[in-house]
Amino acid sequence: MAASSTGRLDKAEGSGLNPAESSPAIMHFHITKDGQQFGPLPVDEIRQRIAAGYFSEDDLAWTEGMADWRPLREALPAPLAPPPIYQTGAKPAQILPSKPSATAAARTSGLAVASLVCGLIGIVIPLVPALLAVIFGHIARSSIKRSAGALSGAGMALAGVIIGYLMLFVVVLAIAASLLVPAFSVMTEKAVQIKSTNNARQLVLGMKLFAADNNGAYPPDLETLFKEGYLEDRRLLECIVDRNGNQVGWDYRGAGLSDTTAGNTLVLVSGGESRAGVMIAAFADSSAQVLKAEKLRLIEEQRGPP
Repeated sequence: MAASSTGRLDKAEGSGLNPAESSPAIMHFHITKDGQQFGPLPVDEIRQRIAAGYFSEDDLAWTEGMADWRPLREALPAPLAPPPIYQTGAKPAQILPSKPSATAAARTSGLAVASLVCGLIGIVIPLVPALLAVIFGHIARSSIKRSAGALSGAGMALAGVIIGYLMLFVVVLAIAASLLVPAFSVMTEKAVQIKSTNNARQLVLGMKLFAADNNGAYPPDLETLFKEGYLEDRRLLECIVDRNGNQVGWDYRGAGLSDTTAGNTLVLVSGGESRAGVMIAAFADSSAQVLKAEKLRLIEEQRGPP
């Protein structure tokens, strides 16, 4: 092997070749690894086996023109530099389209518009449009929040909800008033009737006191009872309110009568009908009743008990 190596070396020196200057594409190496020899192998295959881990850069290599075995890292020629890449011109910069803004891409929620429109209509026609304004407004606001900027119109939805609630409140208030006002009127009427009935009883009692001091005769008019001190509170002269809202007085029927008059005799009648179409009647026995006008006229004709 030494003689062969020497002969090859002499041949290489005689020819004037340098292994380092030989073309890598045509160079072949003998490789020794763990006492075994491989080759001759081309440079490219050796590099592939090194990359695969089959050879190590510390394994010894020899080729023609080398004086002795050398590690692969020293024996292999340097890899050729990649050919230069010539650019004929600079590549124009790529202009990427800008991401559309959420505000520009957002579209107005149809339910938000519907809520506002229904709210405005609800000002004129309160009930159904106002209810729709509230429903559409809440749905629109929920959708806008979940859209992550894809929908707009939150302000319109809020305005529709507010107007809708206000109109619904007006409707509820109107309904409550329509129910409460008549009931209040009835209670007020009842209170006036009770007060007028009590006033009539007090007036008849004053007539009897006057009769006790005047040979059993009733006073000629009600004013006499106040002038002579039998009664002091002139509010007793107040009676029911008529259909026109005017306070009516008493129609005194006791002039010329006495305490011996039959108890069912009318001595005091309200001066007109109340809004409920009733009248107050007082009798000689100090009783007082609330009667319909027709019933009272029948009593006056019969001069009997109700």
